[in-house]
Amino acid sequence: MRSTFPAIVAVLMVGVATAALAQETRQTTQKPSYQTCEALALQRGAGHSQGSSRNPEDTHAAFMRQCQAGEIPQ
Repeated sequence: MRSTFPAIVAVLMVGVATAALAQETRQTTQKPSYQTCEALALQRGAGHSQGSSRNPEDTHAAFMRQCQAGEIPQ
């Protein structure tokens, strides 16, 4: 019984430390600004009125939405 208590305490401490580290990682991950995404869109041919799709504004809007969500690699 005595050896079980330290094991339980150790598991709880690891769980708390892991949760704290995960929270810190989420907070430090910044998403790109609008200006950064706009520059990327221009570089990659997804700017306003750019591209070969039927509706380049939709392409631009989709690119910006994905970029600001952090889904477009920089």
